[in-house]
Amino acid sequence: MTNWRSTELYLLLGATPILAIIFIMSIITSGNPITVEALAVPIGLFLAFLGAHFAICKLAPQSDVALVPITYLMSGIGIAFVFRLAPDLAPQQLIWLFAGIGLMILTLVLVKSVAALARYKYTIMIFGIILLMLPAVVGVEHYGSKIWL
Repeated sequence: MTNWRSTELYLLLGATPILAIIFIMSIITSGNPITVEALAVPIGLFLAFLGAHFAICKLAPQSDVALVPITYLMSGIGIAFVFRLAPDLAPQQLIWLFAGIGLMILTLVLVKSVAALARYKYTIMIFGIILLMLPAVVGVEHYGSKIWL
């Protein structure tokens, strides 16, 4: 592992105590005891993003070192908020996050070079625009906002 890639690992390790504190505060305010089971979500998040880090080290060593740690921190904060505000929706949100990490790794395995995607830039752009507009057509309205699928 190069020094550049180890910076990504150090940033992941630096974000971990922040997320642990956020989850512990959430557990304490909900009145539950702090157990290993209660900390399963932040531990699982860390392990998933650690796996993503090692996949990137192997499959895309020249990629940006800040993206995975920033995504880890922001996703962890978001999941903590969902667990606190809507605990019934949190497991589904967590599954989607883990699926996204898995798809990212699968993309790294399948796409060897970003230059290979350049041939499909307009197709990808049109597909992205369709996905952005999809909630307006088939979306479900929640609290006056039609942004859900």
